[in-house]
Amino acid sequence: MEKKTVLLIEDDSKTEAAVREALGKEYNLEVVKDEKAAATFLEKRIPDLMMIDFDLKGKDGLEIFKELQPSPRVIMFSASGSIPIAVSATKLGVSEFLRKPINAEQLRSAVEKNISREAIKLRRGKGIEWLSGKSPKLKEMFAKIQKALEAARDIILVGERGIPKERVAEFIHQNGPKRERKLAKIDLSSFRKETLEAHFWANIQELMGRPKASSLQNEQDLYGTVYLENLEGLDEFFKRSIFNFFKERKGRIDKSIRAIIGIYDKNEIQRLKIKEGFLIEIPPLRERKEDLPGLLELYLKRYSTEYNKKVEFISSELLDFLAAYDYPGNYLELERLIQGAVLEAASDKLELKNFLLDFRGLLQTSLKKGLEENLTLEEAKRKLEKILYPTLLKKFDGDKSRVARFLDIPKATLVERLEDLVD
Repeated sequence: MEKKTVLLIEDDSKTEAAVREALGKEYNLEVVKDEKAAATFLEKRIPDLMMIDFDLKGKDGLEIFKELQPSPRVIMFSASGSIPIAVSATKLGVSEFLRKPINAEQLRSAVEKNISREAIKLRRGKGIEWLSGKSPKLKEMFAKIQKALEAARDIILVGERGIPKERVAEFIHQNGPKRERKLAKIDLSSFRKETLEAHFWANIQELMGRPKASSLQNEQDLYGTVYLENLEGLDEFFKRSIFNFFKERKGRIDKSIRAIIGIYDKNEIQRLKIKEGFLIEIPPLRERKEDLPGLLELYLKRYSTEYNKKVEFISSELLDFLAAYDYPGNYLELERLIQGAVLEAASDKLELKNFLLDFRGLLQTSLKKGLEENLTLEEAKRKLEKILYPTLLKKFDGDKSRVARFLDIPKATLVERLEDLVD
């Protein structure tokens, strides 16, 4: 059996030697001396476990932990017996905090416990069928969700317009340790006015307040996850104060409650210089086209049933077109397109003419397909017209005059082009 890899961030030779002696030859121990070297290592390979010395000569180990946001479990040790440091480390996701000098038996026990612990098995429920598939981007996302759950970290959930982040937040909650509790959803756009900020903080304090020892509240009456969305519309100070609140969690706050903040653009996090939270990106549809057939089948069945139709097939021409389209509206746009097409369909097969794509979408996708196929400009134009004109005729109920006005060309020119396109 292949040895499991442990990455140690250590710049003290005596502590490194103590760790090597404690672990013996059972594990593959890799040692780096600072954050930069660790980041380089993690770009190439994810170890099974990490160990970080808090007492490094440059940044302390906790700072490095926050900078790296490592996905494997982490053991940290320090010569200091500071309880606040140990509490902070555990709160941020460090699995074990040990004191130096290294106790070999204690370290081996901690390594064995954390390196052999079974990973959380994610349970796929309803609401995320659109995240079914085997694309690399999808696998990467689920792996990160699993690591975030294991590390008990707050999560920053990134997803473009047209990606239902709320459904992913529900999925994370359903797989978390507080799944028996409730999920609170807060739309931050409701608190954009400065006069409403106080109401937001009052709501948060009420949702996340730690129950009193004498409280008779049942577990299912409490909150286990708080999901916040539409952060983008808030002013800068309000945004920062929200992140600082979840970072510090001062006062009578239930620190076991997970926070999930949904945003559209990860550059927002970089701009605000936010380093807390486990960053998870939901892949846009254009980055997982290999999963498209499964998504098409899902929506086809859903809306065929809803409209009492037997639409079971998609033409090869339409399938080629859908594979080339970039879906600026992502999953919600694809679902809307299939819904409309099924409603329009007069047979058991969907055709391109059934789709209600706008002119710009048709134009961009047709030209893109032409470029991908290395067509000449004239060939690409002809292919575009063969797709575009029948679709517009369908849209305008066969009225050539309306199509000509839409394209801003004489009707005679349109008729001539239609005749020329007949093979």
